[in-house]
Amino acid sequence: MSTCSASILPSITGPQTSLACHICGDSSLEAIPDDAIRSWVSSDSKAVSRGEPLVVCRGCGGVQKQQSQRWHAHVRDIYEAYSIYGNSAGAEQMVFEPVNGAGQTRSSKLLERLRLEVGLPKQGRMLDVGCGNGATLRAFSTLFPNWKLIGTELSDKYRELVENIPGVEAMLSIDPPEIPGDFDLVSLVHVLEHIPDPAGYLRTLRQKVNKIGYLFIEVPDFEFNPFDLVVADHSTHFSPELLSRVV
Repeated sequence: MSTCSASILPSITGPQTSLACHICGDSSLEAIPDDAIRSWVSSDSKAVSRGEPLVVCRGCGGVQKQQSQRWHAHVRDIYEAYSIYGNSAGAEQMVFEPVNGAGQTRSSKLLERLRLEVGLPKQGRMLDVGCGNGATLRAFSTLFPNWKLIGTELSDKYRELVENIPGVEAMLSIDPPEIPGDFDLVSLVHVLEHIPDPAGYLRTLRQKVNKIGYLFIEVPDFEFNPFDLVVADHSTHFSPELLSRVV
């Protein structure tokens, strides 16, 4: 664990747990004291009554929720009542420039950075995993109007909204490996932190990225924003170092 992480987390005085790390498989997990976090929220910004223990792996330094049956049941309850961007009537949050105050959606900001870093072609095929109500697909459609787009999500709640985005061929409620063909770009924006087995999940996505394609991942950085630690349905709390290791 990096020095920055250690300065954010409280002292670890709890016992070792009996469950293995879901990142590296090491069994040396140590619990953060239960009273270190007194209030919890869901990732759709709702107060929740409880959260599951935070643990730190002494093997890889990964900060994570203990993967108990109770945690999985709690997460299912959260997702059944999930309302994406509920506090803003479904509108994605804005990102503001520090100098002039100009604002744009988070997805637009991320994808503009992607366009600067990677020479994406004018035409291609994109898969957005965990597309929610289509925020990333909508921003991508504006920047790359000639691409064919597909989204996946656990629920089909936002299917009509997503499939009305220009360029979107379908929104599917199936596992990505079941989707025919491969893609020039596979994106996971605020998704991987929810996955109980992040490295294993990325292995399943490899077959969906073609030989010249890209995998685009964005997750919260708990070292920069420790609020991430109190999000009850986040399974893994990433730092840049840990994300690199998982990838």
